[in-house]
Amino acid sequence: MVTVSDILAALSEFGCTSGCTADVNGDDQVTVSDFLEILSLYGEFCN
Repeated sequence: MVTVSDILAALSEFGCTSGCTADVNGDDQVTVSDFLEILSLYGEFCN
């Protein structure tokens, strides 16, 4: 399930540009786009 812990993980890596574990959209960096993706799935179960 997508929860607050996912948001916190992305926050801890915000600005990362290489080897980012919180890169949700696959562009090799953690930016606002990743947060928007997480928020759009908030509360949903992961596949």
